Amino acid sequence: MSFAIFVAFLNLSAIAAPFYQSNFQETPSSEEETDWQIILVGLIASARREIPAVLVRAKIQEPEAIQLQQWLVPYQSVIEVLGFEQEAVGDNEVQLSSPGLVTRLDLNELSENSELGLVLSIQDIEEKLGVDARFDLNEYAIVFSAPWLDQRRRSPIGFEEEPEPELEGLPKVSPPAFSLTALEQVTTFNPSTGLSASELEGDLLAIGTFLEGSWQIEIGQDKLDQKGTWNLEGFEYFRPTPKHDLIVGEQSPFWIQQGQGEYWGITYLQREDEPDSRLGRVDPEQRLQTNTFRRDITGEAAPGTLVQLTRNRNQEVLDEVLVDADGTYRFENVPFGGRRFRSEYEVLLFPEGQLTLDPAVRTVSFRPLPEQLPAGRVHWLVSAGSRRERNDRFMGEFSELAGGATVRWGVAENMTLGVGLIHDQGTHGWGELFFRPMNVPLDLAIAGVFGKDLEMNINYQPTSTLRFNFNRDRTSSNFRSSWQILPNLRVSGRWDSEQGTEFRINTRFRQSIDRSTRIEVTLDDTNEIQWQMRQQWGDLELSHEDNNDSTRTEISYDFANDFRSNQESRLIFDYETRQFNESQQLATLSWEYRSRKRDVSGEPLWDIELGYGIGSQGQGMQADVETMLLPGLRLRGRYEGVSLSSAENRLSLELTTRMNLQQSLSPGDRDLDDLQTQGGFLVQPFFDNNGNGQLDPDEEVYTDATNLLILNGDPLRESQIIQQRDRLLVTVPPDDYRLELDPAGFPLDWQATDTTFAVKVVPGSYTPLTVPLKQSYTVSGVLTNENNEPIGGARVVAIPQGEGNRRFSITNQGGVFFLERLEQSTYQLQVQNQPLNPSAITIDENTPPFQQQNLTLPRQE
Repeated sequence: MSFAIFVAFLNLSAIAAPFYQSNFQETPSSEEETDWQIILVGLIASARREIPAVLVRAKIQEPEAIQLQQWLVPYQSVIEVLGFEQEAVGDNEVQLSSPGLVTRLDLNELSENSELGLVLSIQDIEEKLGVDARFDLNEYAIVFSAPWLDQRRRSPIGFEEEPEPELEGLPKVSPPAFSLTALEQVTTFNPSTGLSASELEGDLLAIGTFLEGSWQIEIGQDKLDQKGTWNLEGFEYFRPTPKHDLIVGEQSPFWIQQGQGEYWGITYLQREDEPDSRLGRVDPEQRLQTNTFRRDITGEAAPGTLVQLTRNRNQEVLDEVLVDADGTYRFENVPFGGRRFRSEYEVLLFPEGQLTLDPAVRTVSFRPLPEQLPAGRVHWLVSAGSRRERNDRFMGEFSELAGGATVRWGVAENMTLGVGLIHDQGTHGWGELFFRPMNVPLDLAIAGVFGKDLEMNINYQPTSTLRFNFNRDRTSSNFRSSWQILPNLRVSGRWDSEQGTEFRINTRFRQSIDRSTRIEVTLDDTNEIQWQMRQQWGDLELSHEDNNDSTRTEISYDFANDFRSNQESRLIFDYETRQFNESQQLATLSWEYRSRKRDVSGEPLWDIELGYGIGSQGQGMQADVETMLLPGLRLRGRYEGVSLSSAENRLSLELTTRMNLQQSLSPGDRDLDDLQTQGGFLVQPFFDNNGNGQLDPDEEVYTDATNLLILNGDPLRESQIIQQRDRLLVTVPPDDYRLELDPAGFPLDWQATDTTFAVKVVPGSYTPLTVPLKQSYTVSGVLTNENNEPIGGARVVAIPQGEGNRRFSITNQGGVFFLERLEQSTYQLQVQNQPLNPSAITIDENTPPFQQQNLTLPRQE
């Protein structure tokens, strides 16, 4: 239409009268119909949402709009100005989403005007889209209003899976095929009967890697200087993969043991899901467990209800669905459990899709039993080995054969079954049942050897404050209950087939952030009362325990400590009594101190407890002092001049040597056992002064971890990195990782050729990564023309001879440039392919890291 191009350039305020559709030819059916016109008006939803000019079918008699509810507005213009998002959901059906309303429209039910196309009446807009409308004569526009028009929509974010790191084309770093990673020797000396060497006892622990698995050996040294008294306390080899594991050596069998002694064997297991990686010793039964469950969440609601799946107290919208005519909603494959996902979600129901109303809230929870498998999953395990009894021989004595096989099957979302066969003191059948339904506070775990032992555990929690538990094993049965009557009052009871019945009351009151009272009273079936109390007033604390035949009272005062400094210092008065044949008492006044400074393994540099005791057995000093002698070498001395039951002097010394043997000798970690299931990185960025790419004895390792390491795209915090004299250690589960060294964390004027690596981590060792740092250079100056006038906005490029990276800098308004991270080479200098004066610079070992060089751009002929 010819007028449309012209009107598009007009401001809305310039439109003072209706603009008639010139070619609108329609024979009126009545005099009233002739008043309806196709006119040009504006649409305004908010200051940020308006359309200056839109053709609508309307009737106006100044100063008011006539029959505004019957005005027709183009559908697409309404959707645009109100900010609705459109999504096709069926045959000519769309779902409209906004911050205040989510609804569906059947476009077949909308009116169509021969001049305007698909249209909505003002009445339809108000009823279907939940907004109010009025006509403003001054603006000559239809003005929409709703409380959500200026808000931003909380779109569903989905379930954030950790993306697979991009490793293609990166330099690959692999762990050693074999390593002796760490060694710990604990030596104990007790001179109470003399000073002979025979009083030295020890424990030796060694951990390493072999063929992408971890190995660990423990040796007990009853007499350190006599190897004939040494014995093998444990050995285990563990080779994990995402879907199957191999375990060799001492381990816990998956069945209820029938024989005596330790079980040593070879176990192979396979699963369909990755397990939940845990620290500490390897448990074959635990490795059968899965990490994450995915379940459907379903429910019923009125058609048109918007249902949102949320977490973190409704702060995050994960998914949403608009209920159809069938009145049901479903969220598929919702993850539960594991390290990254919740065991509880909130479902919000907004009537008629109106997000401005208060929703109904439904809580959906599912905490799978550790042994439970998702529906359809099958995990299996087979193990064969022998019983071992310890004796005076190093290897002990292996006797009867034992072993078994089991299969676990997730038969339904709520139930997992296990069946198997074991050979242990004969051949027996083995069965398991694990049941926990969604939204029903009941779980059931049964496992047993057919016809012999049966273990059972049942938990039922009908409300958030009431809980029941029944447990049965091969020796006893017990029933427990707990009821949180008030926020500060809990009542519990227990029946045990071996120990009888008891009744307990717990109460706790918090008067302020540093003032609280806690009292616990227990009554057993012999009418004996036991009770304990704890009262805190700021830095002063009083506690008392009375167990019929013994009492203990303790008063302690914490000196003003800064908890952020990790320093502890307190004074303690302790009084104990015990009735055993005769009355015994002991009163002790002591001082405890843990220093702020830590050694390389994270333990306090000084851990001290000094005191003096007076009691029925006499009086004397008490001391326990632990400190670091050298990195990786700790000494602990304990002296007891008197105790509650003895006046005998006791002295012991314990020396712990803990060393990491990878990439030269260094102090070892505090928790070496974690390396049995974990691995990590050993990163050594070093100043490669001679440029040979190798870490030489006289070259220094850069260990400032601030803003240096990025793991799979996420920067590592300093608390995640162990900083030692010549290395940075990071502990992570076995996997393939993308490890980056951020150049922003490098020391000034140093850089690395490669900064991103694909690193494979296996349990039992740290994958070593040495990164040579080369000296880098910076050239700064001013770019001018031949008239000595600065040139701003120019791109100064330094092009190296031979191999190397180009460097460039954009000059500021004063012509200043910085060419950074230059290597030793000769560089050609250009601006827009034009040579400069000087045209080249040379950087060698004699060049200072920072130099100034002004450049001139000659006039082009």
